Amino acid sequence: MAVTVVVVSGAGGAGRTTLAQGLARRFGARLLRARDLLPTRDGEGPPRDWSAALDEETGGRWLAEAVLTQHAHPGLVVVDAVSSPPQVEGFRRSPRLRVVHVHLEASGPARAASGAAREAAPLHSEAAWGQPSEHALRDLELLADLVLDTQRLSADAVLVRVASRLGLYGRPDERLVDVLIGGPRGQEDTGPIAAHLAPGYDVLLRVGGLPPEHRGDFSTFPQLPSGAHTSSGARLVLGPGTPVCVERLRLELEERGVQPEQLFIDPRAVVLEAGHPGVKEAHSVAALQGFLRPTLDVLDDAFALRHRVLLEGTPTRAASSDATASGCLAAAGIAPGRVARTVLVCPTLEDAEPFAFDWVGLRRSASLNAPTDLVLGLGGALATTNWGARRFEQLTDAARRHVEEVERVAGAPVTFLSPSPQSRHLLERKPW
Repeated sequence: MAVTVVVVSGAGGAGRTTLAQGLARRFGARLLRARDLLPTRDGEGPPRDWSAALDEETGGRWLAEAVLTQHAHPGLVVVDAVSSPPQVEGFRRSPRLRVVHVHLEASGPARAASGAAREAAPLHSEAAWGQPSEHALRDLELLADLVLDTQRLSADAVLVRVASRLGLYGRPDERLVDVLIGGPRGQEDTGPIAAHLAPGYDVLLRVGGLPPEHRGDFSTFPQLPSGAHTSSGARLVLGPGTPVCVERLRLELEERGVQPEQLFIDPRAVVLEAGHPGVKEAHSVAALQGFLRPTLDVLDDAFALRHRVLLEGTPTRAASSDATASGCLAAAGIAPGRVARTVLVCPTLEDAEPFAFDWVGLRRSASLNAPTDLVLGLGGALATTNWGARRFEQLTDAARRHVEEVERVAGAPVTFLSPSPQSRHLLERKPW
């Protein structure tokens, strides 16, 4: 697999180093400085004319070969910067490199200042090394895959343009997100199904407000996504607006052995403190600074790597409000086109009679969420007679009739079933 190399060119002051550092910081690219790869001669520093001599001796291949010596395994590398067309051609001729050449130009006063600095710099100085000739700049611009004017684009806009050219944001049509909703008004426990599914996902993301039963004492509300304890390597994300109790979070991190680099908290998550009626956002809390990262950035990285995401949602407003897949997606900043499946946790039948089941709530929740799959738990007499079932075929006739009626009302299949509230296993109707 080829090494992807971004070779940057441009006049000094055009933003080459800013772009290189942005790719390293945001996308984990390895930053290599061309002047550090230039060999010394007779104990002297690397002057500009020694670079030109190497270009002539090697046909410009010396820089590409030096990069491969430093970084031979697959990954993203950014080289700051090439200073001549032969160096660009040296990269392009290497079969082990996938090369994207980005040329940054500074129009107007910035370009004039760069030219003046180039003329004033001593030939053997670092400034001279970073200032290609005007003729070389024109040739490099003609060779580039992408030319950007940094006087007309912000540093963030330049980074977005380059990252998009590299395909670092992933394909928008890939459906990599599954949404988990806790039934009508979000009152059904999503924990068991989340723990069951979590090992199959790379990112576990929770958004939403406090469930009704925790609004009197938010310090007991679980902080991490429900599947955190069964998926040890997944990235754990607390999205915008998600309530955070710092002390409770610290205890959960210790109990579950979560590594600090696994947890990401959106700067707009809401921090709640006992005895303080007001709320503040996570970016203003010192104890959370090491975990802060915008959810959008975490998801962009995941989608670029084709990683699967499990989004777990809870109600965002009053206790009577409905938890919806669309509301959770909006809160997390995920486009609907990213969604593969929507999983709805149905109410549990607590009585032997079907009329005791919340059919109206189920229909409403199904209408709001359009689920692709249902999770159903058996309770009451049905749990008593089915607790030992390990396959759907082993359910009693009464349990099968209840499952069929739930499917008719919700318009989706029951894919997972808990045969009793005490069961530690789920029946799977089809492979997930």
